[in-house]
Amino acid sequence: MSDHYYYRNEPRVEALRKGHIAHAVRVLLGERLAPLGLDPEKTYISAVDSLITMNVTYSVSLFEEALQKVQENYLPNYDTSSVNIFAVPYSFEGEHRIKSLELLVFERMLMNIVKVLND
Repeated sequence: MSDHYYYRNEPRVEALRKGHIAHAVRVLLGERLAPLGLDPEKTYISAVDSLITMNVTYSVSLFEEALQKVQENYLPNYDTSSVNIFAVPYSFEGEHRIKSLELLVFERMLMNIVKVLND
């Protein structure tokens, strides 16, 4: 996957900023995930309370996660030992792990989207 970044002064981004924020997030995130064959509304970010108990305490779609971060103007900073990306909500099982998208790549992707939709 290329490290394509969006820029606030791009006409498309400016147009998306003027519309509904959920639509803008859906478009930008969808464009980044489509080459990986991932649907942001059917791919999940999950977190566990500890690596010992492995109780899943948080799980939302990548779209929901991105929308929340954009609405809060909050840049993500994930702990790679307790957070990851999965095909099944509320799972932290290795067989459900999405291998085509690394967590830190998603973090950079999301940081870019938060910045261009909020600056």
